[in-house]
Amino acid sequence: MKRLTQFQIVILGSAAMIALAIVLHTFFAPDGWQQRQKVRDDLKQLENENQQLETQITTLKQEIRALRTNPKYQERTIRNELGYVKKDDIILELSPDSINTSQKKNLQRND
Repeated sequence: MKRLTQFQIVILGSAAMIALAIVLHTFFAPDGWQQRQKVRDDLKQLENENQQLETQITTLKQEIRALRTNPKYQERTIRNELGYVKKDDIILELSPDSINTSQKKNLQRND
């Protein structure tokens, strides 16, 4: 087996002492363990946020693909978001005065 040089022994000993100091600080410092728990909680929260963002990215990629390739989805999106109508569509415009009193009461109850 290969013997370690004196320099390697010094480096290895220093690394072990630093690791030991970190472990001791974590367990015996007044707020060491709480900080560790906080970091773990923050990490979990960030992982959850990343997962949600990955899901949103996947959904948006699917929507982009549909907007580029699916004419029915394109039409529905244009009609819903931009208010476009087809040539043969009939448009009904209702004024607030056209709602009768009982409908107004029902609307107020639902709010």
